Amino acid sequence: MAGGRGERREKITSASFTYKLAKALRHATREHAAIAADILGMRADPRTIAALIWAVKHCEDSLVRSSAVRALARFRDRRAQVTVMEATADRDALVRKTARDVVGSALRNR
Repeated sequence: MAGGRGERREKITSASFTYKLAKALRHATREHAAIAADILGMRADPRTIAALIWAVKHCEDSLVRSSAVRALARFRDRRAQVTVMEATADRDALVRKTARDVVGSALRNR
């Protein structure tokens, strides 16, 4: 047995991994939450759009909001696009810059 005697190994499915990442957006450590947002963006699973939008609109930490904006920019979804556009007027300069950068990049790549 790989993990030692009596160790219970949880089978991680794609859906459970996605759920855990979405839940991690609320992690107390900002770096963990920001990394979760980055990974969710890379995975581009549309089931996570609502969680990422929540992070942009309700998370107090600008690093997490910025990462969520970058993640949402990877989706071709109207809700995601509207949230990214709204983030160009965020109260924090980092979030505004990230949103403007991803909007500008999307326009250049048309």
